[in-house]
Amino acid sequence: MAHSLDLKQQNDAAIEPCLLDYASKAFLAGDRRGIRSRFCLRRELPLVILAGVALMFLSIAVVQQVLALNNPVDTQPSGQGLLITMALLIGCLYFIIWKVKADSTRERLVNDGQVLTGSVVRCCGKMTSNGEESWYSVKIEYRFLSPQQCEIMNHWERDRDDLANLPLPTEGTAVLVLYLDDNCYALL
Repeated sequence: MAHSLDLKQQNDAAIEPCLLDYASKAFLAGDRRGIRSRFCLRRELPLVILAGVALMFLSIAVVQQVLALNNPVDTQPSGQGLLITMALLIGCLYFIIWKVKADSTRERLVNDGQVLTGSVVRCCGKMTSNGEESWYSVKIEYRFLSPQQCEIMNHWERDRDDLANLPLPTEGTAVLVLYLDDNCYALL
């Protein structure tokens, strides 16, 4: 009887999906905090703040240039500076809206996404160094079927020093994908 139990444990271990992210196991157990930090805007917050500051200064520049165009003393008003400033203003505004929308979509993924099963197509790992420190990066190419039965293939890379001396998942190993739609999903 103990022998059949060992086989069952081995089979369960073989069927258990590969989880690339540290927070995936807790997420699957119902704790969404860890996975939220993976998708959080905080990492991109300095860029959003910089774009906001640029947006403020560009708005001031637009107002100054419009006032200069309406100034009767100025006999040679230049609309070119206004066009360039407006283009930069629109670019900054678009960037901020794009980042906030992306964050909203990722929040919906965490709250409303469904977990689908997929499989590893290819997996490799490599040590990378910048001269001062080194780390082990794992890249997984995977595929899964959407609820509409469309095959989706993608890849994901993650630094995982803990996997440096361990065997990596092979082709066909099960993976789990958090899926919202065909454009918004993440490997767990």
